[in-house]
Amino acid sequence: MSAPTSHQPARAAGGRKLMFVSTVACQVLALLRNILVARMLGPHEFGIAAVIILTIAFMDSLAAAGPQNLVIQAKDDDRKSLLGAAHSVTVIRGVGTSVMLLALAAPISQLFGLELSWAAIVGLSVSSLLLGFVHHGTRMVQRDGDFRPDALTQLGAEAAALVVAVAAAFVTKSHMAIVVGLIARSAVTVAMSQWLSPQKYGFNWTKSYLAQFWSFGWPLLINGPLLFFAAQADRLFISRELGVAVLGVYSAVMVLITSPSNAIMRWLGTSFTPALAKAFHDEGRLATKGVVYDFTALFVVSAFLMFAGFAAIGAEATHLLFGKDFATSAALVALVGLLQILRYLRAWTSTFAIAVAASRGILISTIVRLAALPLGYVGLRVMGGLPGLLTGFIAGEVIALVVSQLIVNRNAGRSLLEGVNTTVTFCVLAGGLIFLLPLLDASLVLRILAGGVIGLVGAALLLATISTGETVARAGPLLAKLRHRL
Repeated sequence: MSAPTSHQPARAAGGRKLMFVSTVACQVLALLRNILVARMLGPHEFGIAAVIILTIAFMDSLAAAGPQNLVIQAKDDDRKSLLGAAHSVTVIRGVGTSVMLLALAAPISQLFGLELSWAAIVGLSVSSLLLGFVHHGTRMVQRDGDFRPDALTQLGAEAAALVVAVAAAFVTKSHMAIVVGLIARSAVTVAMSQWLSPQKYGFNWTKSYLAQFWSFGWPLLINGPLLFFAAQADRLFISRELGVAVLGVYSAVMVLITSPSNAIMRWLGTSFTPALAKAFHDEGRLATKGVVYDFTALFVVSAFLMFAGFAAIGAEATHLLFGKDFATSAALVALVGLLQILRYLRAWTSTFAIAVAASRGILISTIVRLAALPLGYVGLRVMGGLPGLLTGFIAGEVIALVVSQLIVNRNAGRSLLEGVNTTVTFCVLAGGLIFLLPLLDASLVLRILAGGVIGLVGAALLLATISTGETVARAGPLLAKLRHRL
């Protein structure tokens, strides 16, 4: 990577702040879009909309070669050639995904027990085709700490999706509103990326650069569909075994926890990946200090605080925001929240894997993650209903997270079990809170109190498990300032 110029630190600081604000704003816009559309459509149509989103996510997973990640991670200084090759790969991906959508969208929707109209299928195909022409220059400049173009592109795309999807839902009262919103988001993403990228858009078909992308991306090509099935099998089971209306309620609850978790995950992954890659290139390993400690602490603590807060108020928030048709119990909401937070934590280890170019490790951990499928089925049959299904999938996610840590540790020059104690502590604390919820289900005040106390105590314990010495060193100056002010 080229040396930063004198004005880059200030630009980078401003870019990270803008990226954080933009990421939070994007998730707020996405949450608002889902709330408004769900209230207009109801559980059944919103359940169909959830299947549409899953369908396009599956198609994208078939072509997830990750060129936008390699342009950040790679050492290659020939940026123009590397960027052109990324565009070549992305166009191939867009065209391929669009064709596969036309061929496979109908069978996939039937797998969920539904039949999508050709209008919806063609709309999804157009959305994927448009994304093939996105300009990765907005990602390339992150190597120099400039996150502004990418932040503004994401923000503009989500704003367009909100306006178009809500207007379409008001007019059509059908799941086509989601399709139209996805097309609007893709179109604005491409337009703004082309406008804001400082580099000229172009292609490069040089074999050496394409081979570089292939070497990095082929495990991700296999990992994509496997990851989709591992992450979305719960919705497949719900749709086929419990019905599309239950899927609509489940999707509404999931939206409330994925909105903040996705915002934080995207911000942490985007802003820390360049620094983690640099730390690995400089030291040859990812030691738990400096930027590695900062990233881990922010990821793990934010995950637990989100879970504790969602367990406390998630049931009331779902009822208030989506309406009485989406109401459910606090304990069930907490199980949904824990499943999503464990998936959120997988991005903790996946970001490490991207930083050290260990894409094969991501593939292996995803294969292990498929263990959640039989475990979910066993839970559904033994315990019954949605609670049994979620319990089985949670067990599978825990196993996959631990295996992912072991693989990343080997590739990142860390001790084999580093971070596993943090995962175990997290699961014990989360399980204890879920155990308390049935006793506190009737009292929101008691749930908030329990969530607050366990959240704060758990955050302190998790920081200690990450690195006691580093935690004490960071806490010392903060405690001294607090004592001084008191």
